Amino acid sequence: MRLRSKRTIRSHRPFEGQGASLYRDGEFRHLRLWSGMFLPGAESTIGGNNVQKTARIDFVTDPTNQFLVDTTALANTTVEFQVRTFKDDVENESNFRPLTLSFDGDGEDVTSIVGRGVLLSIEIRAAGIVRLRFRWVADRSGLQPTSFLAIRTAGPSSPANATVTDSDGETLQSGYYEIDTPALLDSAPYTYKLQAKNGSATLDFITGITFTADATGPTAPTHGSVEII
Repeated sequence: MRLRSKRTIRSHRPFEGQGASLYRDGEFRHLRLWSGMFLPGAESTIGGNNVQKTARIDFVTDPTNQFLVDTTALANTTVEFQVRTFKDDVENESNFRPLTLSFDGDGEDVTSIVGRGVLLSIEIRAAGIVRLRFRWVADRSGLQPTSFLAIRTAGPSSPANATVTDSDGETLQSGYYEIDTPALLDSAPYTYKLQAKNGSATLDFITGITFTADATGPTAPTHGSVEII
């Protein structure tokens, strides 16, 4: 037999100690209010999972730093995750840098690259080379590119793709970039696109870049004579 006071205190302590909690889709808490009198039942089982004070899907305590999530249950969904730290019964409630991931029918991560780019200039250089200058604006969600490619989509020849990568093999962050094409012909215009790439994931972030290269240069000078008076 249990006697309940009109003033009840639920003693679940999800943020005891120190660690971090993993949440999804902006759902952070199950808020439950009780009046002075209530009828006990399945929804108010003391210590039951349905009266927990947090809606987190997993948590770790220091020094563990890896969450475990069954992604098969997330098949064919796009989910926003966020990590919140806690210590001594207090949780950091900042909504800082949520991460959005997409999963296929098998629960495999198929997150795409979702940044964007702005073409700044097309510089026609000597010997058929064209320099494309652009700005990449990264997005915290999705994959970060490991390389940028300038890819010919139309034109009088089939040059190899031109590529920009980080010298240390890191992902490419927001910033200004430039790519020089291989030597091109000047008999007709070319059309190019700029593509961000990470493994098998790609994003064509600027398309329809059209220009005519300069493969021949200026007319060669001819011999002449000068009369000095």
